[in-house]
Amino acid sequence: MAQVISLSEAAKLSNNVLVEGIIADIITVDMWFRYLPFVVFEGLAYTFTREATLAAADFAAPGTNLNQAKYQDGATFENINVNLSAIIADIIIDGQIEDQFSETNDQLQVQISAKAKQVARTYMNAIVNAYRASGALTQTNNGPIGIASKFNGMKSILDAESGNVDDVNHPFYNAGQPTQTLSLVEDDPSSSRDGYAGRVFTLEDLDDVIDRITVGDVDFLMMHARDIRTLRVLLRNTGGGTDAYQIQQAGLGSVKPMLMYQDIPVFRNDFISRYEFVNTDSKLLDKGSSNATTLALTVAEAVPGGAGVAMMRGSDGVMYRWDISAGAGTDTLTVSSTGTFLDPEQNRQVARKSPSDAVFTDAQEVILAERADGSSIYVGCWGEFKGVVGFTSSNNAGLKLEYVGPREDENAYQYRMKWYVSFDLYNRLALARISNILPLGS
Repeated sequence: MAQVISLSEAAKLSNNVLVEGIIADIITVDMWFRYLPFVVFEGLAYTFTREATLAAADFAAPGTNLNQAKYQDGATFENINVNLSAIIADIIIDGQIEDQFSETNDQLQVQISAKAKQVARTYMNAIVNAYRASGALTQTNNGPIGIASKFNGMKSILDAESGNVDDVNHPFYNAGQPTQTLSLVEDDPSSSRDGYAGRVFTLEDLDDVIDRITVGDVDFLMMHARDIRTLRVLLRNTGGGTDAYQIQQAGLGSVKPMLMYQDIPVFRNDFISRYEFVNTDSKLLDKGSSNATTLALTVAEAVPGGAGVAMMRGSDGVMYRWDISAGAGTDTLTVSSTGTFLDPEQNRQVARKSPSDAVFTDAQEVILAERADGSSIYVGCWGEFKGVVGFTSSNNAGLKLEYVGPREDENAYQYRMKWYVSFDLYNRLALARISNILPLGS
């Protein structure tokens, strides 16, 4: 018997139930950011002063001539200038769309929410990975002149860190060389990578990097979810010395237990890259012999273990990356300029360029790495005059939304969201890291 009404006809008499709201499908876990303190200021720059060298003092017997540098020299200091960078997002929405299609979800509010999310994600990623190209600012007596597009995140701060030659009692004193990074090297004689940079971290490595924080009590350990899984394995395998309380306990006012190590809360932060370069060397580009499939060097490369990845920083500030498919150990590497790669500094996929592209110059540095699956663990302190802090403008603190006005040549309206922010470290000894961390099983 024929149906009274077909499904297609019935559908004309019904409709979908559209639920108000948007379900987030792009989420990066950052448990650490909510505790970051902010400092507000206005003016050319925020300047604080670090100790550079100690004042002089020494033992003296009666009658000693005190007209000597070891008795008279005073302390010296270094000024650190912090300037703000702008994170900006524009919203342009057609007037008819805003007026006619906001019956369930307000079209403008949805776009405002989406832009605010991306502004926040841009800053949260930059705290860890941002790199500010040199020469962006001109230093004067009053601080930096100019406006930089970015600030340096924790990775770049530690890349540029150097030890204080007068800090002779630092547990890892290095005669003025860096002290705040523990770079892991494979030390298993049975491994084919013995002696190469990069390995799985141990609890002893965590103890080592915690000891590098000498300004006071450590406030946080921060790592990618991958390394938290490794830490849990290490804690479970600690025979008789790790009970449930040591692994999980309430902390920082939270009723939910969190992972702890040496009574230090362990924060998951998936903005920490798991694609850092491991076991690196650098050579120079032979641009005239390079093309879309060939990255030519002035001399043969010699990365221990063979090079698997090549990187060059373009004049646009991006660190471009190519997988090497052939030619490791020679001066002609076979690569591909097609496809994309994840750029941790921008936290987005970037299209590759040919090694002969105009953003690269002849004889510039080419970084070659055995692999690109490394990560870092950060340990440190928060707080003004002590550790890491965020900075923002006192006149426009936080995210601001302004109405720009109607578009001149179309039926649309423009809004602008902006946040003037920065990030820096007060005391050099309040931040440290473990680098060249490989995944469990490597």
